[in-house]
This record gives sequence, C-alpha cells and structure tokens, in this order.
Amino acid sequence: MSFFQGSSNFTIHGGQFTNTQTSQYITHIHGNLVQVVSQREKEPTIWDDYRRVRAGDIYVLRQIGETKVGRENIEGWRKVVARRTINLARIEDREKEFLHVTYEGPDAYEAFRLDFEEFSSVRKSNVVQLFGYNNRRNLPALIFHDELIPLSRIILVNNQPSPVLWTYFEYQFRIMQMANDYLNVGELWIDARTGMLRKGPYLQPLPHGYLNWLIGGFWSISNIEGHFTPVSLQAFNKSSTVLEYLASKLPTHDIIRGISGSRLGIGEQLIDEQIISILSSLPGTIYNRHCKEMTARWTDVRKRWRYGLWQVFQFPYAVGGSGVEMEYSLVRFTVMPTDIREMQVGEFQYALYPDDVYGVFTQSWLAQAHSIFGQLGIHKDDWEEYSLCRSFKLVLQRTEGKTDTTALTFPVYLFIRPIPRPSDSETLWRSWMEGNKYFWSFDDLGNEEISAETRVSLGLPSFTSSILLNHLYWNHSAYEAMEWLHRHHGFNPRTTGLVRSLDYPVFETVRDDQRFHDLDDSEVLLSSHVTELDVDGPDEYTSSEGSESDEETILYPRTRLAVVTE
Repeated sequence: MSFFQGSSNFTIHGGQFTNTQTSQYITHIHGNLVQVVSQREKEPTIWDDYRRVRAGDIYVLRQIGETKVGRENIEGWRKVVARRTINLARIEDREKEFLHVTYEGPDAYEAFRLDFEEFSSVRKSNVVQLFGYNNRRNLPALIFHDELIPLSRIILVNNQPSPVLWTYFEYQFRIMQMANDYLNVGELWIDARTGMLRKGPYLQPLPHGYLNWLIGGFWSISNIEGHFTPVSLQAFNKSSTVLEYLASKLPTHDIIRGISGSRLGIGEQLIDEQIISILSSLPGTIYNRHCKEMTARWTDVRKRWRYGLWQVFQFPYAVGGSGVEMEYSLVRFTVMPTDIREMQVGEFQYALYPDDVYGVFTQSWLAQAHSIFGQLGIHKDDWEEYSLCRSFKLVLQRTEGKTDTTALTFPVYLFIRPIPRPSDSETLWRSWMEGNKYFWSFDDLGNEEISAETRVSLGLPSFTSSILLNHLYWNHSAYEAMEWLHRHHGFNPRTTGLVRSLDYPVFETVRDDQRFHDLDDSEVLLSSHVTELDVDGPDEYTSSEGSESDEETILYPRTRLAVVTE
C-alpha cells in the first residue's frame, strides 16, 4: 500500500480508511482489518467518445422534417419500422444550433443504434459530425454539430429541380468526393454557415415524386481540378451568378451534362396498337408527347440503339436481386418457393443503350432546342410538352397461381423474353407484342420451358402484360440556362453555332407529313417509381411510394440499372 511507504511509528485505532490506487486496486482499512480489492479497469467504448445529453438540456427550436426510416436499398434498414424526426435545437447555454434527431415507433431504438453506428464511425468534413446522444429507450436521440439545411429544400424551386443548382451541386458532390457512386438527395445537407455539402441522416425529400432522387456520377475526379470554394447561399436565388461560377470552373460539355440531369418524367400507358410504332420509332427523336408529333431526330442513331434491363420494381427483394441479363438480352430471375406468394406484380424497366450515345443525344438536344423551336415556330409556353424516349416499363400482373406451393421444393427460373431493337423489323416486333413476354423453366439457361400443365400443378403464377412508356422533358429553367450558355459563348440561341462548336450532332427537323398522327385515346399516367443504380457499381435497391396527383412531375433517372422492390 503506497500511502504507508516511508512511514514509521504510527498506530491505527478503530478508524476506517479507503485508499484508491488508480482504477486497479481499492484498499479498505477498518479497525485492524486491511482489505485490498482488485477491480478490473473498464474498457472504453465508442459511446464514451460522445456526450450523453439529457433530454431536459435540449431546447427544440423548430422541426425540419420527419420520415420513415425503412429503406429497401440499404442493408439493415429494410425491415426497420420507425420514424425519424429531425429538429433544429440548442443545448444548455450554448449559442450555436445543433441538428437534433429523435426516433419513434416499434423499432425506434434499433434505428437510433444504426444511425449511431454509421455516424460515430466516421469523422470527415463532408459528413455531419456527431456531438452526442441520449440512449433512453423511450426517447432515443442523436445530436449533430452545426445548423444544417436539407439539400432538397435548396435545389427544388416550385417543387421542380433547378437545373443550375442541380449542376452546381453535382460539381460540389464530385470535387468534395462525397461518395464513389450516387447518393440519395435525402441524405445530403447544406451547412448553413459555409454552404458546403454534408452527408447526414436520411430525410425523405418532398414532394413524394422525388423519393429516389439520386445525385452524383456526372464527372470523374480527374477532370476537375482546383480547390473548391462554394457559392454563397444568397447567390442561389440568382441563376446567372451560379452559371458564371460554373463557367469559370467546368467545360461547357459538363455544364450541359449537368443541366440534362435535371430532367423530369411522365408515364403513359400504351395500347397494343401503339406499342410497335412508338417503341420502334420514337428513340432518337424529339416529339410532342400529347399528339406524338416528331419535331426533330438524330438520323444516324436508330440502328445503334438497343433496349436493356435497367430496373425492376415490386417483386420480392430476393427475386429482384437475382436478376441477370443473359445473352441476347434474355433476363433470368431465380425464384424460391417462399417467394411465389409475394409475386403479384412485377415492373421491368428497359432503357436505351449504349449509355454514352444516349448522353450525347440528350445534350445535343438541349444545345439546339432553341434553334429547332425557332425553325418550327413552337411557342415558349409549349416547350415543356416536347419530350424524348429513354425507357419503358413492362408490367406483369398476376392472374392465377395457387398460394400453396408445397409441391415445389427447389428453385425455378422466371425468364423475361428479349425486347426487339428499335431498328428490327415490324414482323419481329409484332411477334414479341403478341406473344408471352415471359416463361418459366427448371433450366438456368432457359433452354426448355415449363408446360402450362406443370406450371399449374406447381402453383407457379401466370401474368398479363402491359407497357408504360416514360417521356422525359425539361422545364423552362433548363432552356433558360441553355440560352445563357449560348450568349455566354457569343452565339445566337436560334442558331446551331454552339452545337457545332461542341461537335454535337445537328438534328434534322421533321416535316408535317413525317410526324405521328394523333393518338388521343391514350391514357397519360404519372410514372410513380423512380430510382437509379450505376451499371458498373454495387447493387443498390430502392423503392418509392405512389403519387397522389396525375399532374405531379418527377425527376427521372440517368444511365442506371437497378433492382427495386416495395
């Protein structure tokens, strides 16, 4: 006992003494009894690195938003049932404001734990930084440094994406290396003090048409040089200021590419008589989506297009995740007996490939839209009606099939037949349109189809099919930004000067007698599922909720292939 060392001629009488030597030993002396207790030092945990803040020390200033935490695209979150409420708050006597996140619902503590694990494991300038927590199970909460603004609140103007701000934040996203791939806009926040992007807790963007709005991937890091200095938040209200900033930092091609990423989408249910003419003729053209009149086309591109699988919606997660595009664009899904009950609807989204050709097509259109509108005398009020075709959905709706599949004890394969190319013959297109769009097989190569009799005996479902075409278009702000670019480079927007200077193809305008006839009996619907996933990147699954309005517009995805479930 170190406190006796060097002592002599002393006596202990009936007293009680306690000597604590670090955290390893505690010495109790009571009368003539000396007791040394060994106590193992407590191992520090990650929780000790952050402050535990009492609920009474938090003063909530205002609510920023709330959202469901369950997300099909993130491992660990798919079955978590809880709500995340995000507030701006102050703590005790501190003057600065914090982001305060609370969790409610059956899995509230699990959601709290998952968020804590994510944000306590990283300390970077482009990620929101954790300050503290309250781990009481009835009201768990996380507290983050700084006042933050959801990116969706900045980038949406009148519930539509600002093409200029979209391009600006794409640029900031890349130069700050926010992620190797895409992030949902709901995960991105703006530091109100610096204007810098931060990755933070997910908050569902509003309106609901932007549930799966992803950002990132337009430029490679090697093409962007220099230190990033953000535009002030006050400048966001003036597009010309932001455009001048972008023009000083980026090649014109990249600015146009960014503007093209702000496109919107609307879906239209096609009747059988429309399918062949539209899916084979619209690719590579600009057309009025209401009357199907072509206005311009890229004459040399039609033979280069093919339809490839892009996304899958609605099917059970395991089935959707097993999708493989095989030779000749045949698509295979592996189906386990336990999945069959949930296979009520499948939506298979096909897009035009190659990606780089499609990118040139969209950028070329924006660069010469003013010229074509001027040649054809199309009024500015009608510009948003002009669209291009990127993708369509093949929708399979279950019509029969037993829910009891006990006779099936092994996996089977669902195959989606290849989609003809736009340049294929009408005979081939008609054969595809009139035939079954799918078949079942025990063979993973699909060499032999399961007969109808066997299918029924095993309880495998049959489906009817329909086609939902997706029209892409841009709002007036995109065309205004393009006009600024024309004039910035000294070109008249009504000429093809900018197009030619950038080596984009010049489109051919279409005469009245070459255009589509009216198809007034088609039903226009909102495209209600939107997501994206990089073709060469890791699998990412997302889902979305239906829209409440047929007039609502949505941001439409870029060159992506995804598997999406609800």
